[in-house]
Amino acid sequence: MLAWPSGLYSNRYKNINDIPDGATISIPQDPSNNGRALDFLAQHGFIKLKEGVGLSATKKDIIENKRNFKIVELDQGMSAKSLDDVDLAFILGGYQTAVGLHLKDALLAEDSTSEFIGVITTRADNQNDEKIEKLKTVLHSPDVKKFIETTFEGDIIPVFE
Repeated sequence: MLAWPSGLYSNRYKNINDIPDGATISIPQDPSNNGRALDFLAQHGFIKLKEGVGLSATKKDIIENKRNFKIVELDQGMSAKSLDDVDLAFILGGYQTAVGLHLKDALLAEDSTSEFIGVITTRADNQNDEKIEKLKTVLHSPDVKKFIETTFEGDIIPVFE
Protein backbone atom coordinates (compact mmCIF):
# COMPACT_ATOMS: atom_id res chain seq x y z
CA MET A 1 0.00 0.00 0.00
CA LEU A 2 1.15 3.49 -0.81
CA ALA A 3 0.15 6.87 0.54
CA TRP A 4 0.34 9.76 -1.88
CA PRO A 5 -0.45 12.66 0.46
CA SER A 6 -2.07 15.92 -0.57
CA GLY A 7 -1.37 19.25 1.04
CA LEU A 8 -1.74 23.01 1.18
CA TYR A 9 0.85 24.90 -0.85
CA SER A 10 1.56 28.59 -1.34
CA ASN A 11 3.84 30.70 -3.49
CA ARG A 12 3.07 33.74 -1.31
CA TYR A 13 3.56 32.45 2.23
CA LYS A 14 6.24 30.33 3.90
CA ASN A 15 4.37 29.66 7.14
CA ILE A 16 0.77 28.57 7.65
CA ASN A 17 0.46 31.09 10.50
CA ASP A 18 1.03 33.96 8.04
CA ILE A 19 -2.13 33.22 6.04
CA PRO A 20 -4.32 36.35 6.32
CA ASP A 21 -8.05 36.59 6.89
CA GLY A 22 -9.86 36.65 3.54
CA ALA A 23 -7.19 34.55 1.84
CA THR A 24 -8.17 32.70 -1.33
CA ILE A 25 -7.84 28.91 -1.21
CA SER A 26 -8.22 26.72 -4.30
CA ILE A 27 -9.52 23.19 -3.91
CA PRO A 28 -10.38 20.46 -6.43
CA GLN A 29 -13.94 20.62 -7.78
CA ASP A 30 -14.53 16.90 -8.38
CA PRO A 31 -16.77 15.44 -5.65
CA SER A 32 -14.37 13.00 -4.00
CA ASN A 33 -11.43 15.38 -3.81
CA ASN A 34 -13.61 18.40 -3.05
CA GLY A 35 -14.84 16.68 0.11
CA ARG A 36 -11.31 15.56 0.92
CA ALA A 37 -10.02 19.15 0.70
CA LEU A 38 -12.90 20.62 2.71
CA ASP A 39 -12.49 17.93 5.38
CA PHE A 40 -8.75 18.69 5.51
CA LEU A 41 -9.46 22.42 5.90
CA ALA A 42 -11.94 21.66 8.68
CA GLN A 43 -9.51 19.34 10.47
CA HIS A 44 -6.97 22.16 10.52
CA GLY A 45 -9.39 24.83 11.76
CA PHE A 46 -9.82 26.89 8.58
CA ILE A 47 -13.56 26.22 8.41
CA LYS A 48 -16.22 24.29 10.27
CA LEU A 49 -18.46 21.78 8.47
CA LYS A 50 -21.89 20.41 9.29
CA GLU A 51 -21.66 17.52 11.72
CA GLY A 52 -20.99 14.17 10.07
CA VAL A 53 -20.49 15.26 6.46
CA GLY A 54 -16.81 14.25 6.42
CA LEU A 55 -15.53 13.39 2.97
CA SER A 56 -18.92 14.01 1.37
CA ALA A 57 -18.69 17.70 2.20
CA THR A 58 -19.43 20.44 -0.32
CA LYS A 59 -19.09 24.20 0.07
CA LYS A 60 -22.78 24.21 1.09
CA ASP A 61 -21.77 22.25 4.20
CA ILE A 62 -19.54 25.03 5.53
CA ILE A 63 -21.25 26.37 8.65
CA GLU A 64 -18.42 28.55 9.90
CA ASN A 65 -15.73 30.53 8.11
CA LYS A 66 -14.71 33.09 10.74
CA ARG A 67 -11.66 34.21 8.77
CA ASN A 68 -13.68 34.76 5.58
CA PHE A 69 -11.56 32.51 3.39
CA LYS A 70 -12.57 32.56 -0.27
CA ILE A 71 -12.72 28.97 -1.44
CA VAL A 72 -12.38 28.54 -5.19
CA GLU A 73 -13.13 25.20 -6.83
CA LEU A 74 -10.93 24.22 -9.77
CA ASP A 75 -10.26 21.19 -11.90
CA GLN A 76 -7.79 19.14 -9.85
CA GLY A 77 -5.15 19.43 -12.57
CA MET A 78 -5.32 23.22 -12.30
CA SER A 79 -4.78 23.44 -8.53
CA ALA A 80 -1.00 23.33 -8.82
CA LYS A 81 -1.09 25.82 -11.66
CA SER A 82 -3.24 28.22 -9.59
CA LEU A 83 -0.48 28.96 -7.08
CA ASP A 84 0.29 32.38 -8.55
CA ASP A 85 -3.40 33.34 -8.42
CA VAL A 86 -4.38 32.20 -4.92
CA ASP A 87 -2.96 32.39 -1.41
CA LEU A 88 -3.21 28.64 -0.79
CA ALA A 89 -3.92 25.64 -2.98
CA PHE A 90 -4.96 22.17 -1.84
CA ILE A 91 -2.98 20.04 -4.26
CA LEU A 92 -3.44 16.32 -4.65
CA GLY A 93 -0.41 14.11 -4.23
CA GLY A 94 1.38 13.82 -7.53
CA TYR A 95 0.04 17.04 -9.01
CA GLN A 96 2.49 19.20 -7.07
CA THR A 97 5.40 17.67 -8.95
CA ALA A 98 4.02 19.17 -12.18
CA VAL A 99 5.12 22.58 -10.91
CA GLY A 100 8.35 21.44 -9.27
CA LEU A 101 7.05 21.08 -5.71
CA HIS A 102 7.35 18.21 -3.28
CA LEU A 103 5.37 17.19 -0.21
CA LYS A 104 8.07 18.74 1.98
CA ASP A 105 7.16 22.12 0.41
CA ALA A 106 3.57 21.97 1.70
CA LEU A 107 2.62 24.29 4.53
CA LEU A 108 0.31 21.53 5.81
CA ALA A 109 0.01 18.00 4.47
CA GLU A 110 -1.63 14.66 4.97
CA ASP A 111 0.68 11.96 6.24
CA SER A 112 1.02 8.20 6.05
CA THR A 113 -2.06 7.80 8.29
CA SER A 114 -4.26 9.31 5.57
CA GLU A 115 -7.16 7.13 4.53
CA PHE A 116 -6.24 7.84 0.91
CA ILE A 117 -3.84 5.09 0.05
CA GLY A 118 -3.28 2.95 -2.99
CA VAL A 119 -3.96 -0.72 -2.47
CA ILE A 120 -3.72 -3.85 -4.55
CA THR A 121 -7.19 -4.97 -5.52
CA THR A 122 -8.49 -7.91 -7.45
CA ARG A 123 -11.72 -9.71 -8.15
CA ALA A 124 -12.87 -11.96 -5.32
CA ASP A 125 -12.35 -15.06 -7.44
CA ASN A 126 -8.73 -14.00 -8.03
CA GLN A 127 -7.67 -12.97 -4.55
CA ASN A 128 -5.74 -16.15 -3.77
CA ASP A 129 -4.26 -16.54 -7.23
CA GLU A 130 -0.56 -17.42 -7.17
CA LYS A 131 0.32 -14.53 -9.51
CA ILE A 132 -1.48 -12.02 -7.29
CA GLU A 133 0.34 -13.37 -4.24
CA LYS A 134 3.69 -13.03 -6.05
CA LEU A 135 2.83 -9.47 -7.07
CA LYS A 136 1.97 -8.56 -3.46
CA THR A 137 5.20 -10.15 -2.22
CA VAL A 138 7.32 -8.22 -4.71
CA LEU A 139 5.52 -4.89 -4.21
CA HIS A 140 5.78 -5.17 -0.43
CA SER A 141 9.45 -6.15 -0.41
CA PRO A 142 12.17 -4.18 1.39
CA ASP A 143 13.81 -3.46 -1.98
CA VAL A 144 10.65 -1.85 -3.38
CA LYS A 145 10.16 0.10 -0.15
CA LYS A 146 13.72 1.44 -0.35
CA PHE A 147 13.25 2.28 -4.06
CA ILE A 148 10.08 4.26 -3.30
CA GLU A 149 11.66 6.13 -0.40
CA THR A 150 14.81 6.96 -2.39
CA THR A 151 13.20 7.78 -5.72
CA PHE A 152 10.18 9.79 -4.57
CA GLU A 153 11.82 11.65 -1.66
CA GLY A 154 8.76 11.52 0.60
CA ASP A 155 6.15 12.38 -2.07
CA ILE A 156 4.96 8.77 -2.00
CA ILE A 157 5.07 6.93 1.30
CA PRO A 158 5.18 3.13 1.48
CA VAL A 159 2.77 2.09 4.22
CA PHE A 160 3.56 -1.57 4.37
CA GLU A 161 5.95 -3.49 6.58
